[in-house]
Amino acid sequence: MNLNKKIAIIIVNWNTYELTRSCIWSLMNCRYNDLEIFLVDNNSKDNSVSKLKKEFKKINYIINNKNTGFSCANNKAINIILKKNFDFIMLLNSDTEVSALFLNPLIETFNSNKLIGAVQPLILNWDDKSTIWKYEGIFNYFLGLTIHKNKRTNIIENLETTKFTDWISGCCFITTPSVLKEVGLLDEIYFAYFEDVDWSLRLRKKGYLLGLNKNSIIYHHESGSSKSSQKQKEGYLSPKSHYYNFRNHIIFLRKHYKEFNFYGAILYQLFKILLYNSYFIIRFRRKKLINLWKGVYDGLTIKI
Repeated sequence: MNLNKKIAIIIVNWNTYELTRSCIWSLMNCRYNDLEIFLVDNNSKDNSVSKLKKEFKKINYIINNKNTGFSCANNKAINIILKKNFDFIMLLNSDTEVSALFLNPLIETFNSNKLIGAVQPLILNWDDKSTIWKYEGIFNYFLGLTIHKNKRTNIIENLETTKFTDWISGCCFITTPSVLKEVGLLDEIYFAYFEDVDWSLRLRKKGYLLGLNKNSIIYHHESGSSKSSQKQKEGYLSPKSHYYNFRNHIIFLRKHYKEFNFYGAILYQLFKILLYNSYFIIRFRRKKLINLWKGVYDGLTIKI
């Protein structure tokens, strides 16, 4: 058992009070003796902080006066935690709920190989707990894209209990202070999306491995912070999410272009841009169309 290992768990909240509350309660029900929660609030407008403080008095609150994004918010907490005495640091999305025994398998996998730099659990869909949201992540090096292998499938029994992966999800992973000091924190240029893929690749360039353990299980509300609970004029997913997806994918390819087939990646990006462009025009998604092209422009021109 690993109950003597001290773990700091970071949750970033941005207008997701109900989801964050459920996430914290699931952590409170964990069978683990020594975990500490650091909640970073990105200037929520739903009165999250005051309501959470009334219910959860023993967690650490870090309050930002603006929405600094996922990367910056996590980094702010990491920098505080690095000055303290923790064995492990975990990033955990606010739109997740964890199983009671999810921590020990992660630590056991981490300790099984000195080359492992981070470990991710098996992430299942909250709305269909028999299906996978994320386990193994694959890089397609020819096209320069990332793949959630077996997403929305129910082949959980056939998964290897532990294995290595190309990239891990920022939805949930555990690492150590020493790894973060060596590899560096999340790149804040991304704001949100692709920061986890970028960090995974940087970690692997340092010679580390990325581990998985399917005995560690959490449940994910997909796009909990970027989707509206009710259908809007242009659908459920916010136009801004398309901006960051296109922008950040291009930034990622610019940063790590030596790792991919240049021409294959360019052709795939052109295909994806034109496909979404056509769809948004046909479906009269004006705001999403504007955000797509703004994301492409900013991704190509921003200084990295």
